[in-house]
Amino acid sequence: MTKVNNQWRELEFWLKRRFSVSLPMFKLQKVSVKGLKKTFDQQQTERFERLCDTYSLNHWDEVCSNSEFLGNLCILDILQQHLSPHRPQGPGLDIGSRNFWYAPALQSFVKTSWVGVEVDAHQRYITGHTRKAYANYMMRPFDNMSYQANSLTEIQGSFSCITWFLPYILPEPMEASGLPDRFFNPEALFEHAWNLLAPKGLLFIINQGAEEASHQQALLENKKLHFEAIGKVESVFSIYKKERFGFLVSKE
Repeated sequence: MTKVNNQWRELEFWLKRRFSVSLPMFKLQKVSVKGLKKTFDQQQTERFERLCDTYSLNHWDEVCSNSEFLGNLCILDILQQHLSPHRPQGPGLDIGSRNFWYAPALQSFVKTSWVGVEVDAHQRYITGHTRKAYANYMMRPFDNMSYQANSLTEIQGSFSCITWFLPYILPEPMEASGLPDRFFNPEALFEHAWNLLAPKGLLFIINQGAEEASHQQALLENKKLHFEAIGKVESVFSIYKKERFGFLVSKE
């Protein structure tokens, strides 16, 4: 990371915060569930039916495009595979929510209050709306979900379930995202997340690629925590181009 490059990222981040007003969020095309189901193979169809038997997918079609509906199925499927034996019922926190496109899956899995937090919430799309506006749109049908445009370190409270998809455990992905170097502190962020986790709570982490997973495991081992290295995280609805690896951390 060069000093000049970081200065540009600092300037861009300041501008996003300074000019954070978003154009209204809308979607010209919503999902056709019937049409999407026609594209499923037998395995996907059977899995979809099992998920529908277990969880309510109410309101998904109000906010999801075809690709988002499929992505939410992928997230719900992964949560069901790895967290359903525990099924925490208290408040939930999602770290690094970006535009919170997977909010419907979280709400379907555990119908509790959820908070999404994203430090770069004012990142703007070519359409003129921001991640925050996008997140508010995705949460619109769910009264017990909220979204914080803040650093994780600004979050307070106690959460029974914390999900953390693609934490910045290596500096290169964070730099590529446009965030300034000062936000790269995986150990301090993890410490804060751990303090937010309620007794007997669960922290579910998904990393991208084997190298990130290796660094994630080393951090957990150094903290001497009780965790399960799940290995590859997969779904018949997979939307991932790169391999994902999961960790389930419990607070006994």
